[in-house]
Amino acid sequence: MRTKPSTISYQDLVIRKDGLAYKKHARRTFAGSAAFYYEKGQLGMLGNLKNGQWHGLFEWFHKNGKLMNSATFINGKYSHKKMDYDEQRLLCIHENAIQVKKGASYIADKKLNGAYRVEHASGSYTESLFKNGVESGPYLYFADSGDLWIHAQMYGNNYHGAYLCTFAIEPVSNKMALSEVREYYKGEFDGPVFWFYENGTIMSCEHHKKGKRHGLSERFYDNGQLKRTISYKNDLPDGEDRSYHRNGQLWLNWFWKYTEAEEGPISLEDGTWETFNEKGELTKTYVWQGDYFETKIYDEKYSMNSYQAFEERARYVRTVNDMGGNLSVFS
Repeated sequence: MRTKPSTISYQDLVIRKDGLAYKKHARRTFAGSAAFYYEKGQLGMLGNLKNGQWHGLFEWFHKNGKLMNSATFINGKYSHKKMDYDEQRLLCIHENAIQVKKGASYIADKKLNGAYRVEHASGSYTESLFKNGVESGPYLYFADSGDLWIHAQMYGNNYHGAYLCTFAIEPVSNKMALSEVREYYKGEFDGPVFWFYENGTIMSCEHHKKGKRHGLSERFYDNGQLKRTISYKNDLPDGEDRSYHRNGQLWLNWFWKYTEAEEGPISLEDGTWETFNEKGELTKTYVWQGDYFETKIYDEKYSMNSYQAFEERARYVRTVNDMGGNLSVFS
């Protein structure tokens, strides 16, 4: 005679050496529904068993009653991939479960559609929207501490629009500060890009066009004092380039000339370059003339104590690759 399926508390089940579930003190394997409840009586889990094995739909719930995850079993084995949900009703998946084919994201040969929380092995996770396997819409990146690090917009799997990034300045107290603000267009910088110090003052402001620096760029000390101002063209310096000491005195007064060369675009030193100490006194000059330059070095009394005749410019020419878009001499 078969027993009528019943619902019992999960705590009343025991798993014996054969790996099957039994009701306490019973000789036969359990068949029916099992439920788990939180300490205040909220339903935490509900599932079915057959012949002492998980069989059918299992669902887990948060304390607020929202679905946490669900899975389907047949004779104790998964019949479908486990689906997890966080408290905001986002489908939770691990990054290793995602397959990418031709720019689209899949799970079990099905394109992702809807809101997902993607968990990483490091403990960090992202929350974003997918449509036909492609990320489009709001994008949030959380550190393993749970702090929000990136708030951005996506379009076609690329950043598109406003991008904000934060960092922890006091990890123990979870105090966060704004790190950078950017504008993207289809995955490339386009428009102003701001970086910030921990105290909230601007570190730098650059302008970009189609992923390259183009226009005025400024850098600042952490006290707000201007550190450097330079103009770019297609990611290379072009025109006046001025750097300042922390006290505000001019340090470097240089000039660049953007040139289309056979090997590609380059920036060449141009005109007279000047270097000053913190008192504002001239200490060195470079004069560029065609393929050569001369150097003059001055002492504290502004008397020239060293002179170097014109040398070939060739060893000072910087190409795109040599510069890497960053003049380390100014850092």
